[in-house]
Amino acid sequence: MVIPEREHSTKNAINRYHESQPQWRRRYIGASSIGEPCARRLWYQFRWAKVEQFPGRVLRLFRRGHREEETVVQDLKAIGCVVSHTGDDQLEIKVSPHIVVHPDGVVESGLPEAPNKRHTLEIKTHSAKSFAKLQKEGIPDKHTAQMQVAMHGTGVDRALYVAVNKDTDELFIERVRYDKDTAEKIIARGTMIAESPEAPLGVSTDPTWYQCRFCPFHSVCYKNEAADKNCKTCAHSTPRDDGWYCERWKDYIPERILETGCDSYVPHPDMHPGEIVEAGETWAVYQLENGERVRYGDPA
Repeated sequence: MVIPEREHSTKNAINRYHESQPQWRRRYIGASSIGEPCARRLWYQFRWAKVEQFPGRVLRLFRRGHREEETVVQDLKAIGCVVSHTGDDQLEIKVSPHIVVHPDGVVESGLPEAPNKRHTLEIKTHSAKSFAKLQKEGIPDKHTAQMQVAMHGTGVDRALYVAVNKDTDELFIERVRYDKDTAEKIIARGTMIAESPEAPLGVSTDPTWYQCRFCPFHSVCYKNEAADKNCKTCAHSTPRDDGWYCERWKDYIPERILETGCDSYVPHPDMHPGEIVEAGETWAVYQLENGERVRYGDPA
C-alpha cells in the first residue's frame, strides 16, 4: 500500500537542492544560444539583466542531457569512431570577442558514412513531441546555428548531429556541411547584438505572446521590473573587444566588480521602469508610472 504524502517531501527536497546551487552566468554569448530568434532576449542575457532561474525539474533535465553526451560518445567509440575533445577536454573557442563555442567533441575518424572525415559533434536530447517534430521538419535553426559556429571555430567542415528521444531511446543522426557565409552571418548578428548600445527589437511587442510570456527577461523587457544591479546593466558600461569599459571611471572593469557594480551605478534606460527625467554625466533620476522619483549614481 502506498503511503500518502501530502507535501511530496522527498521530491521537493531534491528539487530544492538543485535550485539552491549557484547559477553561473556566462561572460559571453554561447553558440548554444546564438541562434535565439529574439535578439532582445539575447541582449538581455548577455548583459545579465536577470539570473535565469530554472525549477529543479528542468535543472535535472539539463543534467540528464549532459549524461547522455557521455553515452553517445561511448556508442560512437564502440562502433570504431575516434572521438576527441569530450568531457574535461572539451574545446573552448572564441570566434569573436563576445562569442564562444564549446562543441561536444570532434569525431576524428571512423564514422561509417565518411570514415576519413572529421566532424564536430553536437548531441541533443528531445522529448517525444520534439523528436517527432525533428523527424518531420529537420534540425532546428538554433541547433544548426550552433553547429555552423562550431565548424567555423574549429576549421572542421562537417558536423555530426546526434539526437536522442528520451522516451524511446530512438536516434536521429544527420551530417551537416559547413557554410562559410551562413556561419559568418550568424557570428556577425551575435556581435551586433552584443555591441548594441540599446536593446534590439524583440520577436513581439505583445507581453502575452508565447515567446515573451515564458521569457526569463519578460519583466525587464516590458518595464515592469528593474534589471539586476551589476556593471553590465549600468548605463556607464560598454562591451569592448578586451573587456567591459566604464565611462564613469574611464577604465576597464575588474572581474571582482563586474557582478555587483559600484556606488555610481545608473541603470540602463532599457532595463528600468519609467523614464529618465533628469540626468548629469554621472547620475540620473527615473520617474516611475506612479510618479515616484528615484535617483541613481553619484550624489549631488
